[in-house]
Amino acid sequence: VKAMADSRDLRKIQHEHKDLIHDVVYDFYGRRMATCSSDQFIRVWEQQDDGNWVKASEFKAHQGTIWRLSWAHPEFGQILAACSFDGLVSVWEEDASSTPKTWAKRAELNESRSPVSDVKFAPRHLGLKLAACCDDGAVRIYEAQDIVNLASWTVQADFRCKAKCVALSWSTSTVHSPMLAVGLWGAAGGVGVQVWQCEDTRRWTAVLDIADSSSPAGQTTDVSFAPNLGRSVQLLAFGCTAAHVHIWKITPGTPAPAPGNATPAAPPAAGTAVSGKAHHDPPRADAACCVRVAWNATGTVLASTASDDGSVRVWRQRYFDGEWFAELPNARPDAMRI
Repeated sequence: VKAMADSRDLRKIQHEHKDLIHDVVYDFYGRRMATCSSDQFIRVWEQQDDGNWVKASEFKAHQGTIWRLSWAHPEFGQILAACSFDGLVSVWEEDASSTPKTWAKRAELNESRSPVSDVKFAPRHLGLKLAACCDDGAVRIYEAQDIVNLASWTVQADFRCKAKCVALSWSTSTVHSPMLAVGLWGAAGGVGVQVWQCEDTRRWTAVLDIADSSSPAGQTTDVSFAPNLGRSVQLLAFGCTAAHVHIWKITPGTPAPAPGNATPAAPPAAGTAVSGKAHHDPPRADAACCVRVAWNATGTVLASTASDDGSVRVWRQRYFDGEWFAELPNARPDAMRI
């Protein structure tokens, strides 16, 4: 595992996991980090004043491979959620009074009948909610009945996507209805992402299907909404096995047909339009899989990782022409205007 101590310093961490690491997530402030692995353990790390990272806690969380982790907003406490191949979602809370600090399992959500591939806490303004997606295409949204007692969670919504689900991302917009993007694997018609919108407190509707032109089989690896700081449109990035990163502009509230490879789902997207995309790299025979995509805090810079060489490419949009280009010298600045 590698982590940035500051803008100029890259630190290497001896992660101590005994198998492949599947996810690394930072907390809200970026001073704590959690890792999960096929060894079924979660490790929590803290950054010291000198920039070094030290292990604060470790605990066995599941009976199968742990795929993803998610931190809740610190307003609700130090809470982690994990999902696993064993079909469970677990919710953990730190006991700060103990020395060393320990984590206690507060809830185990077992509604899934297949492996759970991703889990994400909702943005703070939506309350203490948790979304989880599964290999069988099911997506469930849980809500804590009492933020003080994390043992009680209810299923607020339960809907099914077109294919196997591999990734989730919440929209952070406070002015639009809640939206959730779901990355798909092997969907008919090459659909890579389905966007769902909450029309009232509990009813979610599929409002948009986004096809992956670079991967006809629809093999998405990750999906991420950009943080929305008052932007009238929403930016959605997703990576795929064909070594591409796609960036889509979604405009809620403006009735318009969806051009290009975006088609309204059934029922039609009420007031949703998609206007463009940007490619990670041109297709090539030895293309590497794009594994992860992540935005900076303001939603102006996108980072993507590749599976072959472990490289990280950083993408930024030019102000004068709207094109996205790769800032790192080893990445070709190929882009399409959005």
